[in-house]
Amino acid sequence: MKIYKIFLGLGLVFLFYKSQLLANDSLLYLREGIQFRKVTETLNHRYSTQIIDISGNFSEAPAVGRPDLRTIKISDYLQAGQFFLGFGIPNVFTGIVNENGTSVTQIAAKSLWRESMKIITDQRGRVQSGFFVVPTNLPAEVFERVKKRAIEHEGDKDSTCLKQNLLILEEAGFSLDETGPRLSSYMMPHNFLEEVIKRRLVYHPADHDAKPIRIEFDLVRTTPQSIDQFYNSIWWAQIITPIRQSRNYLDSSENKQKRLDEVKKIELENLNKSVELQKLYKISQKDVKHKSDDQKKFPISIASSSYLGSWLRSIWGDHILFRIELEDKSETIKEYLPAVLKAFDQKKLSWASFIKKNLIFSPVPVRFIHRHMAAKFTKIPDQKPTHVIKALRVHPLNDGGNGKYNFVLTSKTLTISRLKVRNKLADWVLAKHLAISNYSDDVRFAGELWKDVDGVIHINNDSGSYRPKAEDLVQMRALMKKIFPTVLIEVEKNEG
Repeated sequence: MKIYKIFLGLGLVFLFYKSQLLANDSLLYLREGIQFRKVTETLNHRYSTQIIDISGNFSEAPAVGRPDLRTIKISDYLQAGQFFLGFGIPNVFTGIVNENGTSVTQIAAKSLWRESMKIITDQRGRVQSGFFVVPTNLPAEVFERVKKRAIEHEGDKDSTCLKQNLLILEEAGFSLDETGPRLSSYMMPHNFLEEVIKRRLVYHPADHDAKPIRIEFDLVRTTPQSIDQFYNSIWWAQIITPIRQSRNYLDSSENKQKRLDEVKKIELENLNKSVELQKLYKISQKDVKHKSDDQKKFPISIASSSYLGSWLRSIWGDHILFRIELEDKSETIKEYLPAVLKAFDQKKLSWASFIKKNLIFSPVPVRFIHRHMAAKFTKIPDQKPTHVIKALRVHPLNDGGNGKYNFVLTSKTLTISRLKVRNKLADWVLAKHLAISNYSDDVRFAGELWKDVDGVIHINNDSGSYRPKAEDLVQMRALMKKIFPTVLIEVEKNEG
């Protein structure tokens, strides 16, 4: 009865908070002052996704009773009432930040049938650090349904903590899309993390006549590990589970006291950091030159590779295509740039261009490369231009390296790819405008872009394959100002 009352109170908070969240920007789930970066990373050189990196705000602390775990105070990051699915190393848990904004209630299950599943409330708001699935488009009924199923299963034991959590979510209306297996069929966290990155999660409302909702969410990171490093850490932690458990049993009270002292020290440091973050928040944001209010959001998708492409990526680096959908701006694009550009369209080709056109970058090898390096585009949450700019690297990089991007504009899409990744020869091949366009018959412009330290975007018409004219570059800048009015754009050079 006590647990039911706790959940009932939290449900009211959830109803109120979600109604506010869904009406506004998705990042309102972060507490004021929390700094974030939007970064694109690839898992196993195949599945690319966008990550909200908030790991730089506070330090992780050890778990007092578990020498192998790192924890964070999730209530320092997320707003009261926020629902989440957390991935630790290797534990998985479903939770919510409570009304007081400090404590967190979560579904805590153990692997190998060791302990019964419990609904616990940590008064300090501590959970395992890692990656968090933070939904942004779910109806308010979700919390009530999850709460009901969690109470029904309290006391159950299962083979893995993931399976127990997914069983509860499945009975509460969650599933993968129509091509996927049942949620409760997944046992290992690293396997399910792949499905999360593919963005196949669906919610089925309680009203059976209502259409299923493809869940929009942000993948939020509190660990310094990349998604690839984290995936491997989960996999290894699963393999050595018996060893990890034996370490826990052999852990001494002296070591626990040392970790407790370390936790207290880190919590004090984080408290001071929180005060500083609040001060910085009141001053300004980094991209102050880009107005963020009332910006139109654009559909964004990121390319994932095939199995062959993932193997090739492991050798020459992850060349990721990042695509902005502009179909509703198609007529405007055609108005500003009516001419369709053709590759190698010069009247007289040099020997080098002749070899490129008819051999190295002829349609057959280019389409083969594109088919395996961009086998599928996966939609991520719609983005404001300000947030797209925030995700771009600054050129030149801190180490003086190249932070530029190649881009191709058609009447329906703007596709971007990093110019330099790892291997010079591979960069030269895979970052070519032809590899981005895939010999599209609707190319309107091709060139380079980059962001300077002030957040200003620079563009040029440097494309040996398409060779847009100087006047096209002028029109391209005017077009981008029309489509992205809040973004500062400058022409770097004007070549014919």
